[in-house]
Amino acid sequence: MSCSCSAWHIGEYRQAGTFGHQPLQPRKLLLHRRELERLRGKLSAKGLTVIPERLYWSGKWVKIGLCLCSGKDKGDKRRDLIAKAQNRDVQRELSRRAKRGE
Repeated sequence: MSCSCSAWHIGEYRQAGTFGHQPLQPRKLLLHRRELERLRGKLSAKGLTVIPERLYWSGKWVKIGLCLCSGKDKGDKRRDLIAKAQNRDVQRELSRRAKRGE
């Protein structure tokens, strides 16, 4: 089963010369019906996102390895912001001490 998606954007490959591809054109996602239904279910129920992980070239075709990922919640974002602020303070203190020669 194939799913046609018009939102796929694949950047132009400059080394391809004048016979490159169109960056915006309909692409086909070739999956078995069971795989497609499984992805649809996980995307709608759990709030996951499909992210391309790897690219494989097979002749003139490009195959994409997909993975399912979940976004950060507010707690994760806050923890990351606190950790960044602490690291920034530590680096600032280390550079201040290095300038003074301690």
